[in-house]
Amino acid sequence: MKEVMELLEQEREVLERRDYKALQELLPQMERAWGRLREEDFQEERGKVREVLKMIEECSRLLDERMREVIGHWAQLERFRRGLQGYRPPEAVRPRFVDGWVR
Repeated sequence: MKEVMELLEQEREVLERRDYKALQELLPQMERAWGRLREEDFQEERGKVREVLKMIEECSRLLDERMREVIGHWAQLERFRRGLQGYRPPEAVRPRFVDGWVR
């Protein structure tokens, strides 16, 4: 349980720094740490389990916040791209009946 708590603390610090590459490296470690826990660990340390759940909720909230930021930024870029299309120079007008005019 101690290892899980330490990893969660690291995860929270990484999320607060917005270092998402470091978070990717922590996730497999976290998965292995959760896999090593036994049922007895949960029975003996209910208070720590509640603390772990609070930390997981906080990390989830921070990730959700970042996801909304990225989606908002992407939507803004898409609006800019559409707006800039109006300033594109018109394509050359091609005559339709060239053969008829030439003859």
